[in-house]
Amino acid sequence: MKRTNILAAIAVTLSLICSGCGTSDSVKSITLSGVGTGTFEVYGEGGTQQLMVTANYNSGKMVDVTNQSTFVATATGYFVAGDGSQSPLPDPYTSYNGMSGTPPTTIEISTTGLVTAVQPFVCTFVITSGTSSTVTYGVSGSYQIIATYKGMQSNAQFLPVASADVYNPNNVSGATCGPAPTTN
Repeated sequence: MKRTNILAAIAVTLSLICSGCGTSDSVKSITLSGVGTGTFEVYGEGGTQQLMVTANYNSGKMVDVTNQSTFVATATGYFVAGDGSQSPLPDPYTSYNGMSGTPPTTIEISTTGLVTAVQPFVCTFVITSGTSSTVTYGVSGSYQIIATYKGMQSNAQFLPVASADVYNPNNVSGATCGPAPTTN
């Protein structure tokens, strides 16, 4: 009798241990987000925005996979030139205005997910209204950024760029391009 009870206990233990066998905790989705506080944008010449890619597992576990991801940026909308005119936002991977697409133009994204404003600098904000003390802006264009990790694509993030000063036809005092950095 004792031997039967011991074998039964071993069988139950093995079945409990193996009940998880054959299942894996796989990645169900990835999420692309910006790191830090404040506005999600690239502000100023050489301004930066750090991206983060998170792998979301079936178990609920979340893992930073930014350094193992690739990034693609697609231009959408237009930018405002220094003279106030509007032009289509340049593709960062092709030549533009006499500049080659290698290295990228307007923005570049490093292998670690750091977006940096590079020449030619652009402004994808327009002044929607303003007085000498208050200015409001709208976004005229942005870069749609998508990350890929192990063949899986992330959600899209739209990144406006405020790396160039622009002509202000409304002559709003202090207004150049994009929301000014907030002060606390």
